[in-house]
Amino acid sequence: MSRAGPLCSKRLFFGRRVKQDTGRATNDFIADVAKRHPQRFLSLASIPLTNLDHAMAELGRALDELKMDGIVLGTNINNVP
Repeated sequence: MSRAGPLCSKRLFFGRRVKQDTGRATNDFIADVAKRHPQRFLSLASIPLTNLDHAMAELGRALDELKMDGIVLGTNINNVP
């Protein structure tokens, strides 16, 4: 079976707390799918750039704890390029 490619989420348009919780859950799901099918997927984490503290915490968790392959950064934050 050939490799399918990266697995990542789209931007999340919710309030900050919901966005943070949803982002963590999404990263957990993506990491799990990629671990179960390593020959098919790379896992790319979504990082909440609207809050630097949350961004750094989720970056560390995604790479160190979840062992994700990389991150996805959007082209704008809160609709500001």
